[in-house]
Amino acid sequence: MITTTAVHQLIPGVALSGVSRLATTGFANYLASEFAPDGIRVNTVLPGWIATQRIIDLAEGEAAGRGVSLDQVYEELTQAIPLRRFGEPDEIADAVVWLAWDRSSYLTGINIRVDGG
Repeated sequence: MITTTAVHQLIPGVALSGVSRLATTGFANYLASEFAPDGIRVNTVLPGWIATQRIIDLAEGEAAGRGVSLDQVYEELTQAIPLRRFGEPDEIADAVVWLAWDRSSYLTGINIRVDGG
């Protein structure tokens, strides 16, 4: 399952989304325990700030609401990320592929944060 790092700390303005994803993450952990004896693995990928249209929309709304430039909002957001950049969608895909790989066959019920730190 793919949810969000907001399950660890809700993002202002998108609480309903964060709360529903928190429930999804909890359900995934339940499913992992329930189906592990059958060899079914359930894990969750928690993306952070990934360069998608959703991030653009949130940043544009923030910039308009505060009366600042979009570049300023991007700068502020990336400064809060230890790697100082947004992630790329391919980096989420890589985590999903790794979890589906046989070499991760002993992993179930985990939450992998793909969030730049």
